Amino acid sequence: VPWVGVKLSDILEACGAQSAATHVRFHSFDGVYTETLTMEQARRDDVLIAHQMEGSGVTREHGGPVRLYVAPMYGYKSLKWLERIELTSTLDLPSDPGYWERLGYDVDAWVGGSNRLRDEPT
Repeated sequence: VPWVGVKLSDILEACGAQSAATHVRFHSFDGVYTETLTMEQARRDDVLIAHQMEGSGVTREHGGPVRLYVAPMYGYKSLKWLERIELTSTLDLPSDPGYWERLGYDVDAWVGGSNRLRDEPT
């Protein structure tokens, strides 16, 4: 699926992300879903705040009007219905996981990771 959006790294730079921040936490507007990335993951060129999908605006059914899109990770890391982005240096993932991690999913969701593959940026 072709996605169009703004690189998260550009947003982090434009807002003056502090070097003390170690993680980025994303919140959905329904208040249920959260997701996290390390700052290193968030600064990849293939992590977007997406506003278009297949040439049109991202529909509500697909997580619009804007959503996180993390190309090299499994879909559950691409948070739908993005409301808020929070930078933190105090995130303790074992005790403060995202929605899917609470259900047993991996914190690092690299596609192919279960096969010991390492994806390069797309």
